[in-house]
Amino acid sequence: MAEEVFMPRLTHDMQSGRLLRWLKQEGESVRKGEPLFEVETDKAVSEVEAEASGRLQSVTYGQDQDVPVGTRMALIVGEGEAPAAGPPERIIITPIARRIARDHQVDLALLKGSGRGGRVVEADVHHFLSQQEQANSTMTVAAPAEVEYEVVRLSNIQRITGQRMLQSSQTIPQFTLEVDVDMNEAVRLRQHLNPEAKSPVSFTALLVKAAALALRHFPRINATIDGDSLQCYKQINIGVAMTAKNDLLVPVIHQADMLTLEQIQERLDALKQQASQGALNAWQLSGGTFTLSNLGMYGIDRFTALVNPPQVAILATGQVREQAWVEDDRLVIRPALTLRLSIDHRALDGATASPFLVELQKMIENPYRML
Repeated sequence: MAEEVFMPRLTHDMQSGRLLRWLKQEGESVRKGEPLFEVETDKAVSEVEAEASGRLQSVTYGQDQDVPVGTRMALIVGEGEAPAAGPPERIIITPIARRIARDHQVDLALLKGSGRGGRVVEADVHHFLSQQEQANSTMTVAAPAEVEYEVVRLSNIQRITGQRMLQSSQTIPQFTLEVDVDMNEAVRLRQHLNPEAKSPVSFTALLVKAAALALRHFPRINATIDGDSLQCYKQINIGVAMTAKNDLLVPVIHQADMLTLEQIQERLDALKQQASQGALNAWQLSGGTFTLSNLGMYGIDRFTALVNPPQVAILATGQVREQAWVEDDRLVIRPALTLRLSIDHRALDGATASPFLVELQKMIENPYRML
């Protein structure tokens, strides 16, 4: 009996995936558990394994096409068997409509045909493009025709990240709290730990640990929002924003409050290496309850990050820098770090969120509490 091949849901919020390539050609033999195709989601590139053995038949989607979750993409037919399942719905489209759709990179599955028998005609494609243009609220200015340019197509991760951040800025009422932190003791602690550590402890690892311990006392910040209720989590899973191959990824350090600084650093090193190789799995990219975005390694002093929905807060940090500091009525130079916390005002207000940021400040200024 033929086995249908569907686009799987690899993460809880996945709506579609971009089919990068088939690892087997139509007509080739496939064994159960063998990698069948590669798909790019908003989080990573993953290989999807075959769920049956047989021959790959009736492939309906090709390279670099977006496929909605649950859509049938092909059949795996037993050796010597004819396909038992019915064929997928065929898209009937006129040649000129197909050309226009291809030129504008329109997924044919999204088009509704108004012609005889449901045929997609030229007017249907123009209507779809018009709707897409109206839905785009961002004004764009075309470059002069005589100026040369290069078209760089966004990856699926970049495209979905942009959509999520647009959703964040348009639908979440956000406010920001900021404090400067005296990093003198944190610098000393790193100098003390690193000669003996298997992997040198970074400021990012210190921030992850400090945030995780502070979140123990403020469960409403370690939460996600669902309609008119908060889901306050028992586990503290810190997502750490990082860049790999121009894509923004947020792998997760699960139960970060239970790990030592050295263990957190080892996790960070492993995640960075896997991210650079495109080898992060769905579990490593899921389950985050709070996010840290650190741009200090790029020379940034301070910035504001957008809340990563459905989480209710995100911490943005820049580089540790020398700064004038008042101490006992004296002006001294100290290493300093700016912490900027963005908060979903639907879930928290300033009076609720401020104590968390102050606790985090104290934790970093007295980092020996993290040992």
